Amino acid sequence: MTKANLEDLVVELEFQPNNSQLEAKSAFWAIAADSPLVDPANITLATVQQIYPDTRVRRWWGIPGFQDWFCNRHEWRQKVEYLVNIGLDAVKAVLEDPDAAPSARIKAFEVIAKLADREPAKVKEVRFADSNIEKMSKEQLEAYIRGKVARLGEVNTGDEEK
Repeated sequence: MTKANLEDLVVELEFQPNNSQLEAKSAFWAIAADSPLVDPANITLATVQQIYPDTRVRRWWGIPGFQDWFCNRHEWRQKVEYLVNIGLDAVKAVLEDPDAAPSARIKAFEVIAKLADREPAKVKEVRFADSNIEKMSKEQLEAYIRGKVARLGEVNTGDEEK
């Protein structure tokens, strides 16, 4: 058997969880993460059953690869990192492709700039509550001022004598 064939065989034998197993692992780690009694480096079947008493886990525990997979609390982060790397490779391919549409290249650049926290500064227009004053007629302005003065009289500053 060649090394390539052996690697293919190992990949085929690698544990692939089903949906029930994924749900069980997620439920366990959601509870275990908040428990000071759980040592993530030393997860046993007894620990799992104590926190998450699903009888199916006992059956699954003996399946080759299940235990290692179930005890790997960093799997989700590893998957995210893997997918980010694939995404970065795709963005790189777009940026390096001289035949890529300019809009695709610009979008790829925006993604990289955002990830690197190097986006061009976005200037936000400052709007004031009374920014429409310059557009008001004399009558509208007088009514606006009367309304504001009336509201000022309603404000309780706490300085009044009792």
